[in-house]
Amino acid sequence: MNELIEHKGWFKLNWKWFVPLIISLIAIIGFLSSTKVSEKIAGMVKIHTESSVYDNALEIAKQNEKVIELLGELQPLGKLAILEGFHEYSRDYNTLEISVTVTGTKTEKQIRSKMDILADRNGNEWIYKTINIRIKKPAELKQTIEIIRIAQ
Repeated sequence: MNELIEHKGWFKLNWKWFVPLIISLIAIIGFLSSTKVSEKIAGMVKIHTESSVYDNALEIAKQNEKVIELLGELQPLGKLAILEGFHEYSRDYNTLEISVTVTGTKTEKQIRSKMDILADRNGNEWIYKTINIRIKKPAELKQTIEIIRIAQ
């Protein structure tokens, strides 16, 4: 009865799941740091902090007579609209291009439309170069409504 019982260490007991986990984490970190994925993630985070850009553009678009006639009163943008849309910052984060889905109160026609925004930062303020509403569907209403267009 004087036999020694050998206790296995933590690593010997858990290496079968620990090693693949570490390898996977290293691969994920390498992937995020070596591709544009990290830039896109940073852009998504930044666009949520810049909500005034698209909220103010939406307020400007709500004043357009043709938009009111075709879409009705524009509804506030949801957070998913921003994630589903397109956005791209310039390298210095002073120019922003956004395209998001907008909806109006006239829903009986199942109108699908997008708002395109191009803006430059001037200090804490955004100067709009372009605000357009593109009506995509139905085909008989397909058009682009220019709300702001500054020659570049």
